[in-house]
Amino acid sequence: MTLNFSMNAVEHWHGGQRLFRYVFLPQVPLDESPRPYFHPVCTLSGTLVTDFQPVDHRWHHGISFTVPDLNSVNFWGGNTDVPGQGYIMLANQGTVEHIGFEPSGAADSFTEVLHWRDPQGALMLHEMRTIRSTILDADRWALEFATVLTNRMSTAVTFKAWPAGYGGLFWRGLPTFTQRRLSTGETPIMGRRAAQLVYSSAAATVTLEDQPENPRYPNQWFSRGDDEGYVGACFGLFHSTPYDLLAGEYLSLRYRLLFADHTVGTRI
Repeated sequence: MTLNFSMNAVEHWHGGQRLFRYVFLPQVPLDESPRPYFHPVCTLSGTLVTDFQPVDHRWHHGISFTVPDLNSVNFWGGNTDVPGQGYIMLANQGTVEHIGFEPSGAADSFTEVLHWRDPQGALMLHEMRTIRSTILDADRWALEFATVLTNRMSTAVTFKAWPAGYGGLFWRGLPTFTQRRLSTGETPIMGRRAAQLVYSSAAATVTLEDQPENPRYPNQWFSRGDDEGYVGACFGLFHSTPYDLLAGEYLSLRYRLLFADHTVGTRI
């Protein structure tokens, strides 16, 4: 396993296969709310599992952590859902800015410092983000995403999802992932609470896992399948209820995603 750092990205290679590219200095338009993202992400055999800037939603960037409404600043990208008017393009897109990396002695992880800024450049959140990737067995590897978000404003900030319910750590998948299920077995999936959400294609499985130490565990899921326009899912901390963070306080979150070849190792 090798983590390779370049001027704008980190790549994880294993056995000659690139498992992910994490772009920390994105070259995307401001109206897509620039933020770090993972793409491409692949299984151990090389099956691609992420989509990037698709025609239907060009601000969907592989796997990224983002908020559609943080005190009315849009870190999601694209149009803003304005009550009574629908989706409208506003000049309210924020930017998640890479500041630097913290020293790390671990070969399988790195820690990044980021600043969440409003359109005028004012600092809203300070973030410490740790990414860890591990090989589990011959068919599976895991991506762990941990973050500590600190409110740097003099007033509270409120994390909100628009009525559709999306926001947080978001995976944009490919149309080949035609099957999905919750660890509870409940349907429909949208808005349901469960520790795991699993998407499967003929070649691969992607498992999204909430963690017990997170607020509001188990997570409420935002989930869409190709029959609903596209494949994608968010860990829904604020899916239906806004989350307030007072001035100077912090929010700690941790998630895990499993990528498996040939629909094995879902642990369900």
